[in-house]
Parts: sequence; C-alpha cells; structure tokens
Amino acid sequence: MGWFSNFIKNPIGTVKDTVSDVVDTVVDVVEDVVDLAVDIVGDIISWVIDIPDVPDIDQDAQSVLVNKNSNIAQIPVVYGTRKMGGTRVFVETSGAENKYLYICLVLCEGEIDSIGEIYINDEALTGSAYAPYVTVDKKLGTDSQTASTVLTAAPSWSSTDTLSGIAYLGIRLEFNQDVFSSIPNINAIVNGRKIYDPRTATTALSSNPALCLRDYLTDTRYGKGLDTSLIDDTSISSAANACDTDVTNYDGSGETVKRFSCNAVINTDRKIFDNVKILLTGMQGMMPYQNGTYRLVIEDDYDSTFDFDTDNIISGFKIQGSTKDRKYNRVTAKFVNPDANWQADAVIWPEPDSSDYTTFLTEDNNKPLETEIDLNCTTSYYQARNIAKTLCLASRKAGLQISFVATPDALKCSVGDIVTVTHPTPAWSSKEFRIVALSINYDATVNVSLAEHNATVYPWVSDKEEPASFASNLPDPLTVAAPVLTVTDEVRVHNEEAISFLIANVSSTDQFTERFEVQSRLEGETNFVTMGQAGGGQFEQVNIEDGRVYTVRARAINSLGVRSAWTSIDHQVVGKTAPPSDVTGLTGNLIGNQYFLSWNAVPDADLSHYRVRFAAEDASPTYQNANPLVDKVSRPATSVFVPARNGTYFVKAIDKLGLASENPATVVLSSNIDELDNFTGIQTINEHPDFNGTFDDVVENDAEDRLVLDTSILFDAVTGDFDDALGLFDAGSGNVDAEGFYYFGNDVDLGATYLVRATAIVKSVRVDYVNLFDSSEGLFDDRQGTFDGDVNAFDDVGVEVQARFTTDDPAGTPTWSDWQTFQVSDFKARGLEFRCRMTTTDDQATPAVSFLSVQLDMGDRTESGDDVVSGAGAKVITFNKAFQATPAIGIGAQDLQTGDYYTLSSKSRTGFTITFYNSSDTAISRTFDYVAKGYGREVT
Repeated sequence: MGWFSNFIKNPIGTVKDTVSDVVDTVVDVVEDVVDLAVDIVGDIISWVIDIPDVPDIDQDAQSVLVNKNSNIAQIPVVYGTRKMGGTRVFVETSGAENKYLYICLVLCEGEIDSIGEIYINDEALTGSAYAPYVTVDKKLGTDSQTASTVLTAAPSWSSTDTLSGIAYLGIRLEFNQDVFSSIPNINAIVNGRKIYDPRTATTALSSNPALCLRDYLTDTRYGKGLDTSLIDDTSISSAANACDTDVTNYDGSGETVKRFSCNAVINTDRKIFDNVKILLTGMQGMMPYQNGTYRLVIEDDYDSTFDFDTDNIISGFKIQGSTKDRKYNRVTAKFVNPDANWQADAVIWPEPDSSDYTTFLTEDNNKPLETEIDLNCTTSYYQARNIAKTLCLASRKAGLQISFVATPDALKCSVGDIVTVTHPTPAWSSKEFRIVALSINYDATVNVSLAEHNATVYPWVSDKEEPASFASNLPDPLTVAAPVLTVTDEVRVHNEEAISFLIANVSSTDQFTERFEVQSRLEGETNFVTMGQAGGGQFEQVNIEDGRVYTVRARAINSLGVRSAWTSIDHQVVGKTAPPSDVTGLTGNLIGNQYFLSWNAVPDADLSHYRVRFAAEDASPTYQNANPLVDKVSRPATSVFVPARNGTYFVKAIDKLGLASENPATVVLSSNIDELDNFTGIQTINEHPDFNGTFDDVVENDAEDRLVLDTSILFDAVTGDFDDALGLFDAGSGNVDAEGFYYFGNDVDLGATYLVRATAIVKSVRVDYVNLFDSSEGLFDDRQGTFDGDVNAFDDVGVEVQARFTTDDPAGTPTWSDWQTFQVSDFKARGLEFRCRMTTTDDQATPAVSFLSVQLDMGDRTESGDDVVSGAGAKVITFNKAFQATPAIGIGAQDLQTGDYYTLSSKSRTGFTITFYNSSDTAISRTFDYVAKGYGREVT
C-alpha cells in the first residue's frame, strides 16, 4: 500500500521521519529549525500537498463506464452515486443455438444502498427496444445474499455462487439479430456504500466526503482497516457538518447545493495514500495526525486558537514566500459531470473575460500562470468552481510559509489550527497562519511550521450559473453522422500459411461518436457477419476468399447508443491473387564456369519461391522465349549457382498460388567463358533445321522449321465449318498437348567410357494460337497477362534438353540411366542419347523450338615420363589412361651421340613405341623424356 500504510500503522514511532519529509516537501519549509527533534507531535496531510499523481480524470471517468473481462481485476468502492460499468467475471450461453447469454457483471464492493436504472449501450433499458430481451437481477453485496436467480439458470452457475459482499448484476440476454450485434456495454446507476455517521450513530447511503474518508480509513476489506480509536470522530463530525452546509448554487436560482459532496469510484488497486488524497481534494480537507489520532479539518476560515509573540518565539524565523511555480492566475478544475453522461468535464476560475483574470495577469506581468486539479469525487459544476477559486486565491494570497522554535506553550496548539503571529522582525501584528507541523526537541522546545492563512480565499462564490454548454448545449443525441469508410485487403503469414485479411478503416467527424460497428457480407450470401464493434478505427476479418466481392458497411454509435446510417462499400479482394512484387537487385558474378546470381528478397507474405530462366545470347531475349534453368529457388534463399553461359538470365518471384511477378529481373552475361575452360570440342549434334529424330506428341512445322507441341485434334479431323475452328491454321484444332518429346536422330558412341561434358543449346519462342481478343474461350479475366499482351507476362511454356547415358556398348544390350535434364553437365559414359522435352500449361500455347543442339567436349590433358631408359630395341610406352584420340607426342633424348636418332611407331590413343639407333642403324639404349598432349580420359 506504499509508505502511507506504514504511516497510519505506526502513529508515533519511526513514522516521524517519513511524515517530516512529506511536510517539508509539500509546504516548502527548507528544513526543521532544530535538527535534534526527538518526536513528532503533529503533522498534516492536506488536499494541496503534492503526492504521487493518480491517473487523469478523463481516463478514470471513461474506464468506470466500460465493461471489462477479468477474473482478477480490482473491485472498486462506490461512494455516493455514480453511473458505472463493471467487470464481466462470468459469461456463458445456453439454449438452442445458444439463444441465451448469461453475464455476471461485478460492480463494486458491498453492501451498497441500491442499484437504479440499467443502461444498454447508453440507452436506458426501461421502455427501450432492448427491454424484452434483457433480464436483470440486482445484487447489493450483502454478506448474506443468495445466488442470482437469473444466473442459476445458466449451466455452470450454482446456488452456492453467491458472491457475498460484492454488488453485481445477474444478466440474461436473449439473442435477436436486430437488437444485438455483439455483447452490449451495460451500465448501472449505483447508489453506493452504506457508511457509518458518528453524528447519528447510523449507517446509510451518504455522499458526505468526511464520512466517506472515515469509512475508507477504517474498513478492513478494501481500506486501511484503522481501529476507530485512532480516528477523532469529533473532528470527523465537525468536518461532515461543514461539508453538509447548504449554499446557493448561483444567485437568484432559489436552489442550494452542499458545499462539498463525494460521488466517487475508488480504485482499490491504488495506494491508500493516493485514494486519501483523492478524497481530501474533493472537500478541501486536511488530515492532521496528533496525539495518536487522525483528525479531519475542512480548510476554511476559523477563529484563532493561539497567539505567538516574542514571549513564546525563542528563535529566528525561516521564511519562504510564494514561488512562481505555486502561484496561479487561472485554475482549471476537472470533474465528473452527470449532465455529460458522467464523463470528465472542466470549469475554469477566473473566467478568461473576467476582471479578476485581467487583474491577476497585470500583477503577473501578463504571464499566464495556470494549473489543473482533478476532482475525481466531485460531480457538481458549482462545487468544482469554488474549489478552483480557493486554490487560485490561496496561491496568490496565502503563499507564505514560516518556521521557528517556540516554548512548550506551543503544545497547546493542534495541527490545522489557525493561530496569530506578532513579531517586530517581520513587522507582523496578529498575522494569521495555519499550523502544519509540530515537533518536540530534546530540550523540550517545539519546532513550529506554519502556512499563511487568508480568510478572503474561502467564501462561497455564487455569481455564475452553470453555462448551457455544460448542461445541455450538445448536438442532438439522436442524430449521428454516418462514418467515413475505406476498405482494403492484405496477405499475412501465420504458421507458415499465407492468409488474406479484409481491413476496414472507419473514422467520423462527429465528435460524440463513441464507437463503430462494422459488418461484411460475401457476394451471394444473405446475412452480414460482424467484423467488430469498438472505439478503434480499424477492423479486420481473417481468412477471406480471394477474388470475391465483399460488401462492407459501417455505422457510428454515440454514447447514448444511437446509431448512424450505414456507409457501405463493395470491395473485390485481391489477396493472394495479386501477383508478387517484382524481383529487384539482380546481379551476377562469374566464378570459374559457374555464374552466381543473387537478388533482393521479395517482401510478399505469400511468397513461395523464385524461378530462373535463360535465353541464349543470340536467341530472343524475352522471358516468355527463355527456357527454364532453375524451376524453384525456395525462400528465404535469394541466390543460386547456375552454369555460366553467354546470354540473358531472368528471375521472377512465384507466390503460393503459383502466380508470377509481372516483370522479370534480368542480367546479361557476355564474356569469354568458353576460353576459360581447357576443353576440346569433340562433337556437335545439331538437330535443326531438319529434325530427323523421333516425335512423341511433338510435330515439326515444316514451313518454319520449328518443333511445336501436337494438338488433340488434327486439322483435317475437325468437324463443322472451317471458320468455326479456334486459333491459327497451323495449329489444327482442339487443345495443345501438355507435354511432348523430340528424340534426337543422332546418338553418340564414344567407343569407350570417358568423362564428357555436354552443353545444351536451345532457342525457342512462345506461340499463342489464341492471340486475338475475341478468340479466347471462357472469361476474359481468366486470361493471364495484361490486356496489351505483355511478352513478359507468360511463363507457361518450357523447353528443356534431357540426356541418358550408358557405360555399355550402345549397339548391344546396354543398361541406360534415367533421363535427366541438363544445361551443362559432365557424364561418365560411352553412349549418350538426347531428347527435348516441351511443356505448356496453356492448352492454346506451345513452345516453338528453332535451334536444338548439344555440344560435346572433353577436357584437355597431358601425360609424360621422365628419364625413361629405352633399352637396345623397341621401347613400348603405354599411357596410364587412354586418350579419346591419338595425342601429340614430344620426345626429349638426353645422351644422344653424333649420328644417333630415334623412330616412333604404333602411335595411338593408348601409347606409342620408340626405338633409338646409332649412325650404323644399330638399335641402342638411350635415356629420354616424353610428353603426350591430347584430350579425353578413358575410365573404367
């Protein structure tokens, strides 16, 4: 409960230091005159003392009215009368299709006096459209109360669930879609705690702030739990009488108001000291502590009880005047106004156009000196205005603070008393002060701290009627302007799944709009579904259907529950049907015979992967005419190694629906890459332009020397009129086959098993047989690409070269490998066969291959021998690994004599024979070196 709880637990002991610190801080007394104080006789907690701030009254007033969901929230205390919401601690449905909704709405600590009118969405329940569908049982929080008869009809609420000591509402709502679109906000007028009045020795409802403070300090459940022996009930009674004084609210009204009243909702989560400050502030209260008891004084003008003069003042003065930060020429008092639906309101004293304000400004060199005070317990404009007036005048006329040491006679005084000071040093004669602290020194002298008192700051002012703007100058509560509505959608990732969200943003120019209600309806459906009802401006609906149209409508609701007309918008969801963002930042780095492609990550939530395509350098460099290179680079990867080939590389982003980004990122490689590798071309297999191989669902367009996918119906098999056929003459009719193969007419037999590199070279274009606007079947919107025929929009056709190989004799009964796709690949093979695989996902489009070639290369290599002794005859040299063809051979003889020579014979890919002769043509032995340079390496 903070340090205040320690203060009231230990009236005399160690608390003296703490209280002294507080008083020093509050009244700005620099320090005690004598530092050897041994005991605190009396100290004071006052409504003007600075203590830790409590939440702003605007926030407090609003939070009191809302319904919250919690099983552990604090239960407030209500003094006087307030309109309030509550905490839903129990919510349950029952009946067919959950027809009934049961709610236990906890209001406050009991026992309270009564519960008045119930409000549903700020509309009085009595006589409203809600009345037939709402049943309420009001429980006042007695310790002996029984369970709510309304809630016991709920499946989980039993007769033992009495909530003893807690005031609450047992509520049953009957569902009606025309009445309830969501759980309503429910308020009640609560006539609060029954509290003890020492003046009459009775316990009853009271809004007297002095009695409320006494109850809070003595209650053992939610308050401090002080023993009543620590409370000076005489001073409590006197303060209560002062609060109950009837004063005229304004001149000529003939009506009165209590000088101070307390209608408060006390948050029991706050420190006790904070709540005491709230209660004191609403009555200009001071709570002196002296002689082991707490007293209560309402700050006002009282008769002096003691005179200080040179006979009993035995030290010098410490004097502090009013400082700028504690002197005000305008005070704003914020209070809770029942006429403004129990929301925070404010009153200013003096008014900006008043003579008082003009005079104060002149005195302060035309510098505004303003402050605010929160009156959380005050619900009267007139009470709030007078408290603001008192604070303003006191800061100007009673800002002096003094301290001195006095004789023991000072102990005749009480903290809070009005006393006079007569002394020649400051030239005071019976100047009035209020005692704020007393402490005894070791030598029995008394430290006295006082604050200036000025009787003119306290009289009640009744010169102004509450302005109409406070009471009733509000817009028509039954007319609410329709809100402004915008609707969008977006895709988000949840648990690795892309989900589409419908987003409605609502705003209103009506300043009294409290919340919005937003609903949506899918095209073809009859009923609207609720997206939400809240004070915020953004509403969302999850898992909406892409490509569908939703009607979204919103209306504003004011604090009285009055609803505006609907604002409606039809919105077609793009969601996951929108193509992903284009790839950016594509770069390529040549590393040996590999090309390293990298790019920036695409931010789309529904991104699946990236696709890489390649077009040879003299082919048509467009995405649709490029051939697949890497079909899938899965996110989050943003790079890939590909074979380095001169030409154009394309990268597109693909989303989870298979939609590609509209424009590909491109990078062009143009280098002498072919010269970097030590390879020798051994064979080039060109299938174009004759294409003499075998066709499987692929045909050759003889007129253009191109391979295309076959169609399901031949030209001469079409039934009906010629003009009725779709597409072009060359396309035949029907649908293009999804897949087809062209098997090369030229196979490869290397004669032995070698490591061979194969490079595929393909040039193709995309042919669309339905290239006219009115030639397409189905809906126009179902066509891919843009209306203008963006060549980069299509990647629905593909061409790839595949190979299979064997290490057996291909002319015999070889065992072949599976077909595998390659761009550039090394094979360990004797025999190789190739085919071209052509695909389409558009049954009216085909790839058209005009260039189809495979280049076979073998790596260059050398083999050598050093210091080989030939012997006197033919020396046979056998290579460690046979070349693919007979290599070039170089000989370096080391010890030849004049006339010596050598001959080479039997040169082949496997070795050679060398013989050395002398000048007489006689075979001799010599030492020699050799180097064989060729290509290819036979492997086993």
